[in-house]
Amino acid sequence: MVKIKIAVCIKQVPGTTEIKIDPETNTLVRQGIENIINPFDTYAIEEAVKLKERLDSVIASSLKGPLNILKIKARAAKSKNINANR
Repeated sequence: MVKIKIAVCIKQVPGTTEIKIDPETNTLVRQGIENIINPFDTYAIEEAVKLKERLDSVIASSLKGPLNILKIKARAAKSKNINANR
């Protein structure tokens, strides 16, 4: 039987609602702000895990965000046994 591959896209976002935009670069100022997995993406991870358990499939994720994504990758992989790739 062929295993189904389930893809889950994960984006890291600031763990706060108090954000600042750099006026020169028009980018989000991320210094001093912890990044978290987008809360909506956690639902996708949960559903993928349910499918994985039911269908004996494989989960792979694609991560989007700044280079300090290692903590997010570790959280996703540790909590749900997911192969996380950037």
